[in-house]
Amino acid sequence: MLAMEAFIEHYKHYTAVEQAWLCEVYTGVCDWLHPVVGESLGVLEEQLAHAVVLSLQRTHHSLPISYRFVSVAQLISTQRSSCFSSLTWSTNQHREWSREVEQHLPSHKALSRANLIMIGLLCDGRDSAQCDGSWRVRDASGSVHCEVLSSSPLWLGRLMLFPTWNYISDGCLELIDSPVCVTPDLTAFDPGGSMSDVIGVKQAARLLRQNEGDSTIPVLVTVPECVYWRQCVYKEYEEAQVHDGPVRTKLSKIISYRGRITGVRDAEAGLYEIDGKMLLCLAYQPVRKWGGGLRPGAEIELHNVHFLFRPSPNTPDVVLCACLRSTVFVTTFSPLRSKVTLQRSDSPLVRFLLEKNLSLSEYLWLCYCHTALTDRLCPRWVCEARMCVVAGRILQFVLGDKDMTTKRDIYKEMLQDTHTCPLTQYRVSSSSMSLYSVKQLCDWLEKESWACLSLSLLLPSSACHMTQAQLNPPLSWSAHTYTMSQTHTLANTYIVLVGVLELSVGGATVRLMDKTGAIDCVCVQSSTSEQCGSIDTAWMGCLVCVRRCTLVMERFMKTNFPSWKHLDQHRYITHKHCRVYICVCVDDLHILSPSTAMSSLIRERENEREMERPMKRKRKEKGREDKEKSFLHHNQPERIRATAERREEEGDGGMEVDECIAGPSQTCRRRETKGTSAESCVSLLFYVHSKQGVAFRNVQSTNEAHVLTLSFVVKATRLGDLQVWDRDPKNRSVEERETKGAEITMELQFVDSAVRWFPLLQPGTVYRLIALHTQDVAVLSYSCVSMRGGVSLLSNPALLIQSKWRIHTLTPPPLLSQPEIKRVMSVSEVLHASSADVISFFGVISERITLQEETSKTPSVQSLISTKEDVMETGLRVRLTLQDVESPHHTLQVYLDLTLNAYTPGLITGATVHLYHFQRKVSVVCNVYCCSLPISCVTVSGLGSVKPRPPPPIMHLGEWASVRAEHSIMGQVRGHVVCVLSLRLQWTCSLCESIFKQAACTRLCPPCDSTSAVFQAEAKVAVEDGTGEAQVWFPTETLANLLLLDESEWEGLQRLVRVKGHVRIYARGRSMVCDVDPDDPLVQYLCCVCSSSAVCRYITLTCKLRFHKPEKAQLRKKFKNLMSAEGSEDVLTVKVEHAHY
Repeated sequence: MLAMEAFIEHYKHYTAVEQAWLCEVYTGVCDWLHPVVGESLGVLEEQLAHAVVLSLQRTHHSLPISYRFVSVAQLISTQRSSCFSSLTWSTNQHREWSREVEQHLPSHKALSRANLIMIGLLCDGRDSAQCDGSWRVRDASGSVHCEVLSSSPLWLGRLMLFPTWNYISDGCLELIDSPVCVTPDLTAFDPGGSMSDVIGVKQAARLLRQNEGDSTIPVLVTVPECVYWRQCVYKEYEEAQVHDGPVRTKLSKIISYRGRITGVRDAEAGLYEIDGKMLLCLAYQPVRKWGGGLRPGAEIELHNVHFLFRPSPNTPDVVLCACLRSTVFVTTFSPLRSKVTLQRSDSPLVRFLLEKNLSLSEYLWLCYCHTALTDRLCPRWVCEARMCVVAGRILQFVLGDKDMTTKRDIYKEMLQDTHTCPLTQYRVSSSSMSLYSVKQLCDWLEKESWACLSLSLLLPSSACHMTQAQLNPPLSWSAHTYTMSQTHTLANTYIVLVGVLELSVGGATVRLMDKTGAIDCVCVQSSTSEQCGSIDTAWMGCLVCVRRCTLVMERFMKTNFPSWKHLDQHRYITHKHCRVYICVCVDDLHILSPSTAMSSLIRERENEREMERPMKRKRKEKGREDKEKSFLHHNQPERIRATAERREEEGDGGMEVDECIAGPSQTCRRRETKGTSAESCVSLLFYVHSKQGVAFRNVQSTNEAHVLTLSFVVKATRLGDLQVWDRDPKNRSVEERETKGAEITMELQFVDSAVRWFPLLQPGTVYRLIALHTQDVAVLSYSCVSMRGGVSLLSNPALLIQSKWRIHTLTPPPLLSQPEIKRVMSVSEVLHASSADVISFFGVISERITLQEETSKTPSVQSLISTKEDVMETGLRVRLTLQDVESPHHTLQVYLDLTLNAYTPGLITGATVHLYHFQRKVSVVCNVYCCSLPISCVTVSGLGSVKPRPPPPIMHLGEWASVRAEHSIMGQVRGHVVCVLSLRLQWTCSLCESIFKQAACTRLCPPCDSTSAVFQAEAKVAVEDGTGEAQVWFPTETLANLLLLDESEWEGLQRLVRVKGHVRIYARGRSMVCDVDPDDPLVQYLCCVCSSSAVCRYITLTCKLRFHKPEKAQLRKKFKNLMSAEGSEDVLTVKVEHAHY
């Protein structure tokens, strides 16, 4: 107290308020400053306090009593937000400065002003053994990192007053004005030694390059204690050098630049935005602690940086990149408030860049992936610490087999006169890989599905002759596909998709998910396989990358177009929506992070490889010994070759399991080693024979007893007794005890949410069913499931699958006996089969047609009404035309009734499908077709293109009539037109299909007010080729060529027919007659044309054979002379598809 009174005695003429403020300053000097510099300077507390007050008065021109003197510790602990403080700036100066910088960046606000006084010791960190080149402000309470715009080595070790500075709340002091020395004595405190060690640093720095003419010798400073020199070295820079290069691969330019930071892209990655139009990359420089200096609003100066134009499509066109030879300075600190993210010295992105020696384009794409995936996957599926590993795996997957382990010579990059570094040469990006989120993909697909729609392309060439009932069904459904490896969503942009595979909740599909949404996936085993597609249960939960797949857009519309002339009027479209999904081959799924089950599967496969290697080596050694006995002169070469083979085997790691894959499995091993087991469970092994389709059935559910519930049934064989486990076995190999016991045929019933297992269960596969958190085997015991009234639903024992149970796909041991499953037939075998029973077959969809809805029939299941989230079709019935996989000319029509079934994605043209439990039928005209049953199941096993049909074979009419099994085959017929048997021309009302005369429909009861009509015509012609004769039907679009009428004559004929509405002539003897108005000029003209020798000529027809059985004996007698088969009651009839005249 006496010392403070003596100190205040010097200021007794000051006011009481000023004296109180001086007492606080004195206390702060005694507590925070004198313990640091008092002993080295040899000054008393009172002397040091007088020096501080004198410095404040000289700087502020008076006592700054409105300012508060704070220590470093108080500044860090109490100042929660970033602030600005200045002893020299007036309020107007600060307000004008803030207004100016806010105009450049309107989205940011200036730092708030705080009246604080900061005095401390400037040091370079050598006292704390941190020789990283950064400077710090220290007092007795602690230290804080600081950034200086212009520095002098004479400041180090001196007690300084900082007039103007910014404090960044993350722990950084930005010194805007030069500090004022509080103790201007020549001797200053220096923990590293006397001031003679640092005096002359600037002079020494100028000698780092000794010039002799045009020659220079670079000097590399490697002493850690001298790293702080870099802030004091005087710099001289040469002019920027400009290099020209090719268009695709260029040489970067070396430039100097000064600008303002307008944004921080990714501080950890070293990416900043300059002047709102350029990107600055600091990742290739040694890591420097910038603190908060690189914030929006800061002005920077760059020297010897690389100028690159369009190195990546994910960044601005101009990128400035600093290498080991570049220098970056902050010339003006930012006065703006902004979020500060300090650049970490252990940034995983920068570490990956250095380890893999990435080019700038690759590094920028890596940062793009890291940012995108962090938003979409963290923290639900991937923790942030492992996200760089995932992004790196995507980069390696996209780059393919490129070598990413090239070593760099950093000393040459810094010192060699002809400067070369990873940034010297770069590739101009003309295309890019766009990492789409699931929502982005779905939105783009929905938009593209309607943008590429052309209604006229959905209709056949005969659309202009179709009535309303014929025109609208082909428009009700259509599909459009893209191959993602060849898809350009934008200009030269390819899609890469990343997500987690999971089963849909309440549905029967596999879905690819991220935080933005989910999309259905049709997963197949092989894109070219003819076998049933399947996906292992171990894939569920895997984070995968998809680069090649098929994007599918199915469009559903309800339309009532009167005729083809109204297709451009969208008011006739009453409803439309689309389904989007992807079809991907399992081989094209690249695992980025596996599920626990997949890790176990990979580990087991690796163990199998390890077990096979010794056996393989023994076989080779035995073969070599036998060969040595017979061929002794080959001894030395064989030994060398065997040694090389053994080394190759030992070095073969099999399937690589790196950190990203082995993480979960290693964790499991550690848990097992420590004895920490999961809860017990029970399981059973079963083999799938067949499964039914997912449909709404009246079965017992856990939620409600008697409602229509989504369900399916699997017929399976239990392969052994029920087992109890201490921990969940998941998909580990089958143990011997699991196969002991009697095999029992049973049915597994999947109801409600359990139907999610449908896409993973395939006939001919072994599975393990697990009930968790129990040791009671009775929960997996089968029972009889009954319906109302106690009626038994199933003949075999049944087990109702609970939603919490788990199923795992297993690889059965070789000795495990597996029942045989029923063989799946081909389309050709179905056509030639003699029985009409329930069959299973496969084929390729060549055509899909939506059958016309029965408007008078209400939907059978009201829960199938469309919803915004999950669209379910109501009353959907389709007809599929299936090609035989080996013989595309063999086709079969399949009728699907989906009114009670969940919609099956993937039923589009080109898809290979397996159809189980369909009924084979034969129509009255001998056409073979198949119909779905309530138990029918459809599985899509692959997507491709429809195989082109081979040219139709040339058929003889006599032989064709006898080959009844081949009646659906297209054929070419070369013959002569004997005569025209009948010709019908009429205008038909497009609404009611009555005869349309002049401009009105002729229907009277009830009257039709339609104003649209279509022209329809048909001719029946007798054709013979020397082996037989047949009746050939010519549709509307082929009649003009048959009658040898040009376009104007054909249109004129249509106008004349419209006056009458309907004209029909037929053959009577050798003449053509008409029952109505035979003297009409139009009738006489048509009779003349049909009887002319020009029509009765040699023609080549492409047509399809069909059998027709007339009901009247008179018709058989009338055309008996046209039949080639004697005594046959069948009339050989063919319909023309295409004619060559």
